[in-house]
Amino acid sequence: AGHTEVKRAGYRLAFSAIKTEFETVPRHFLQALEHRMADGALIVSVRMTDAALQRLQDLPVVLLDHHGKGVISSVTNNNYRSMCDAIKMAAERGHRRVAFIWSGGHDHNDDERFQGYIDEMERQGIPRRPEFEMIYDDIPEALCRALSIQPCPTLLLTTWSTVLPQIFQILLEKGMRVPRDMSLLTVDSSPGLAPNLTGLVQPVSCHYFQWDAIVKTAMDEVFAVVRGDRPVRHIELPLPFRDEGTLMRPSRSS
Repeated sequence: AGHTEVKRAGYRLAFSAIKTEFETVPRHFLQALEHRMADGALIVSVRMTDAALQRLQDLPVVLLDHHGKGVISSVTNNNYRSMCDAIKMAAERGHRRVAFIWSGGHDHNDDERFQGYIDEMERQGIPRRPEFEMIYDDIPEALCRALSIQPCPTLLLTTWSTVLPQIFQILLEKGMRVPRDMSLLTVDSSPGLAPNLTGLVQPVSCHYFQWDAIVKTAMDEVFAVVRGDRPVRHIELPLPFRDEGTLMRPSRSS
């Protein structure tokens, strides 16, 4: 999507791999911008320190997937709000035992989702259960333990679609079906649109990233910054909800 937008605007696109932690801005990156070897730059999925943000101030740079804190323009998905919406929806459908599966803090987007989970669980009056909170690396052992607890969770909420094949397999081995015996919800890329999951899992209800939309929005910001006709700003895009019928009210027997 990014290449198409760049070509349509009359620019050429160059890719450069950089480390994910921007503690100091690489010299070659600064030289490319300061000497007009590049008209502008889009930095994707990189953690930025405040010092690095200040070093990039007034340069034609836009961040994608990280907040620019009012120093440089940025575009992100609203991970926090989307997770809050997921918990609120679960509460409205009667779920009080929620199992949460996440990265454990290895990703800044997941950190935002985890905070949304914490805050909305409290707002909805749903008690958090440490035995129901697990990280991807602990599956399947942690999930099997959680499912063996009585009463067990009525909803599995994951922030990573890639673990869905494991989840479905474990539920199958336990004789549990989705959504009859267990509701399932994800806040991540849509499982139905993920090439690596094609044919591996059934559709799952999800708050999902619209990658084409966020890339197009970010590229529009880059072009505007290069032209100098737009002030520094931060844009947060919502994660729309796709209802695939896997978030149901718990059965009375649950």
